[in-house]
Amino acid sequence: MLVMEKAVTASINRLYTLAEADGERSASAMLDWFVEEQIQEEAEARFVLQRLRLAGDNSAALLLLDQQFLDGTALASVKRAASRYRGGGGGGAA
Repeated sequence: MLVMEKAVTASINRLYTLAEADGERSASAMLDWFVEEQIQEEAEARFVLQRLRLAGDNSAALLLLDQQFLDGTALASVKRAASRYRGGGGGGAA
């Protein structure tokens, strides 16, 4: 999952570099949204990977993680942090 997100980030970065080299400011501005989203996606992927490593082969921990991902609470802290980073104050949807 994290490897895939890093590949997507690399692709977006290549597009951004091309847009800047060609002086395409509107394309660079459009790509800003994708850059911000990709920062969030990589953070979430790292979080999931850390949690899975922590759980290891513990079936109870894996069941708890499964439930947290199902009900949406597992990534809540990552989404709140991203919202604060973006200046959202944590009150809106991330």
